[in-house]
Amino acid sequence: RSDVTDASGAVPEVGPEIIIPSGANFDSPTVDGALSEDVWMAAPGIDLRFDDEDLRNSYPAIGPWRSGQWQPEIDGARAAVLDPADATVKWFFKENMLYLGVDVRDQAVWSLENFDQWDGIRFVINDRKEIDPNQTNSIRHELIMRFDPAGGLIKAGYLPFLIDSLHGGEAAVQMKANTTINDYNDVDEGYTFELALDLTKFGYPAENYDGVLLISACLFDGENFENAADNYGNRVWWMRESVNPAGPAWAYMDPTAMIGTGVAEGHNVGTPETFALVGNYPNPFNPTTNIVFTMPEEGLVTLKVYDILGRNVVNLPLGLQNAGKQQITFDAHKMTSGVYFYRLHMKGNMTKNTHSTVYGKFTLLK
Repeated sequence: RSDVTDASGAVPEVGPEIIIPSGANFDSPTVDGALSEDVWMAAPGIDLRFDDEDLRNSYPAIGPWRSGQWQPEIDGARAAVLDPADATVKWFFKENMLYLGVDVRDQAVWSLENFDQWDGIRFVINDRKEIDPNQTNSIRHELIMRFDPAGGLIKAGYLPFLIDSLHGGEAAVQMKANTTINDYNDVDEGYTFELALDLTKFGYPAENYDGVLLISACLFDGENFENAADNYGNRVWWMRESVNPAGPAWAYMDPTAMIGTGVAEGHNVGTPETFALVGNYPNPFNPTTNIVFTMPEEGLVTLKVYDILGRNVVNLPLGLQNAGKQQITFDAHKMTSGVYFYRLHMKGNMTKNTHSTVYGKFTLLK
């Protein structure tokens, strides 16, 4: 810009992109992967969701431009992503410990060795002291969490050395209820990761550190089907995909920002910001199930249902739906038993904008 010179005025003040609050007013959680303590219920965070441009555009600062997604080819092709990567990452700190929690919503949980079909999470945190000898940049520590077919935690990157050799943290994974691993025929709920990190092992002084944290996250999701042509993988990242030096979030661990008690104030209050699928219940069902979704504005909604081969078997107009949380009853008495995927589409009545939800998955048992 030609208008920006050494005489164009003071440099604008730029603050951190993310504030990570203190959990000093809560007991430290037991790192068992469950995320069940009150501190996790109240902790803030950020959502990661494949193929959700509205969500990505809502990220603060340069988040919309630095964040992204990728669907790699599996056996030379890209199949339809029916159950995309979807999770909430939460965070807080206490003294020298940084706590990270990941709540993954996944209706088909798999443990696969193919990198492009992993289920898991990768955090990258910059060291506050050590410089990469090949670059003028701080060393990046890659913290990868996955699980094996029995549900046991798999640690990779810097994480095994950090935990097993430096004794600088704890990590755990836990499957949600009604979740089995590597099963074609069930509908899963997902899994949760929990991570506690001693920041002194990342170059932070034990006292009087400046609170700056350079961090990013990448969520992995992969699915396998009886028909191998339907197999796919997808991943979505916030700020940077891997250990490249550019683009981490500038977070500030603020000792004056205390986590409140209970659920963070303002959650689930007022008109939703996005058109989103909450889920359906009961699941499995026969022959009716209730589908719950949120509307940012009044609009026309359509339900589309697909069979396991990706064929569109139902197109059901749901008419004009009001802004807010909505619920409709879907009657499948004309359909055969099996696993199906579904998705909602809307056109805003005022803005005329069109939106689609992520895919849901339900099982009809007759």
